[in-house]
Parts: sequence; structure tokens; C-alpha cells
Amino acid sequence: MATEFLWQAGRFVHLDRTAPGELLVADSWRSESGRVAAFGYHLARFEDAVGRVSQAEFDWPAVWQGMVDVLASETEASLFPRISLEAASLILAVRPCMPARERTTLALYRGEDPRHSPLIKGPDIPRLAAAKATAPADDVILLAEDGALLETTTGALLHWRDGGIVISNRFEQQLASVTLRQAYDRAMALDIPVTFRAIYPSELGDGPLWFLNSVHGVSPVPEVRVGDDAITVPAHPDAADWQNWWWDTLAPIGDSDFDAGNRRTHPSLRELS
Repeated sequence: MATEFLWQAGRFVHLDRTAPGELLVADSWRSESGRVAAFGYHLARFEDAVGRVSQAEFDWPAVWQGMVDVLASETEASLFPRISLEAASLILAVRPCMPARERTTLALYRGEDPRHSPLIKGPDIPRLAAAKATAPADDVILLAEDGALLETTTGALLHWRDGGIVISNRFEQQLASVTLRQAYDRAMALDIPVTFRAIYPSELGDGPLWFLNSVHGVSPVPEVRVGDDAITVPAHPDAADWQNWWWDTLAPIGDSDFDAGNRRTHPSLRELS
């Protein structure tokens, strides 16, 4: 059950309504007692998307501080807050967070791509949820017209091959993932090779595959269902280390995260490929 707040006159106030509005932009994450992973990337992605779809202007440092104040007043430790733009209004939904999945099963999605705005999180959420509901697995993998793997309805994909990481280079067809960007940053720090290229279903059994998002963190994929068949995906020996690393990146949101004077870093990997 979500509790909603409307940004009004410089603060978030309780919102009671019978039906949700149309999502133009949205962003969400796991919050553990006020600790969030890579909040700066979420902030940058949301502000950028709002600027691309709307002429509405907001005092962003005040918005983020207002959000922090609301979350601090909540008694539930594990939260799944979502901030969204509906028309010209900002809505904050405070929701309990689901348990993290240590493993994630996936299935190839064979229907028409449900996304109308793949580069902006929010507008496609209802359509993605409907596609996910058809899955004989935790989620489905969306495919490009040529069959290349893009992303799931709720997360990004990271593939391991020959000791290095392979990430899809179809940037115009997939959301800039905060958790994938975190993994890329760590790979760079550890001198792990990263290759950007198309990934196809025929490669799925050739190396470990991880599902990544800001709720479950790093979640290895043990199998991918293709119709009535299942492809067994090998495990990565360092998966537990990467999972623990992601949880360790959760940190309190501080004033410096949303200071208007700080340069925003968008999680997109397009310019780094």
C-alpha cells in the first residue's frame, strides 16, 4: 500500500486520490533505513528526463530535501519510494520494499515490444508490468528486432565472457541503468575488461548472466526459459562478492548529493563505450 505526497508550495503534502495519474517520468530505488545505492545517479537521471519531457521548473535541492524529510518520518526500515512527474506535478509514493531476490529466473519475451519510450523510465511501467505478468519466470528479456538482448522489464543485463564483462550497446533501445553503471564503475576500478556489443540468445549458456536493478542489486540468473525449453546459465565464482559489494554501496543521502552547485553525473554508458 502506497502513501502519496504532492510537491506543493515548497514541500511534500499528503495526497488522497481515487486513481493514479499518467506517469511521464518516474524513478525508484531501495531505501534501507534511509540508505540508498548511488542516489546521485538516480537524481541525475530523473532531473534529466523531466527536463526532456516537460517545461515545468522545480527547485531540485528543495525537492530532494523534502523527499528525505518524508522518508525520515517513516517507521518502516525497507522502503521502495518512487518519485514521478504527472502532468506538471511531482508525486512521491512511499511504499514498502519487497525482499531482495538472490537469484532471478528469466524468459525470452516473444511478444511485441511493450515500450513506447525506452529511454525514459515511467511512461511504459503499466505496459511493462503486463508483459512481465506473462512470464513463466521472475521477469522477461526484451529483444531487439534482430533478436539481440536488450533489458528486462525491471532491470538491466550484464553478461560475463572470457573473464570480462559484455554489455549491450543498443543504447537507443534501453534505459540507462543505475545499477549497471555502478557495476561498470566497479569493473573499471578492478581493471576488468568491459566490451560493448550486441548479445544474442545463442550466447546465453556460454557465460554467467546477471540481472541488475536498484531493488535487488546484483542477482545472478540460473536459467533462461525459451519457450518450453530452459537454458542453464553457469554461475560466476565471484557472484557473492559482487552482491555484498552492492549492498555495501547503500549510504545515507547527504546534502552534497543534491547540492545545486554539484555537477550531475548521468548513469548512461553511451559516451563511455
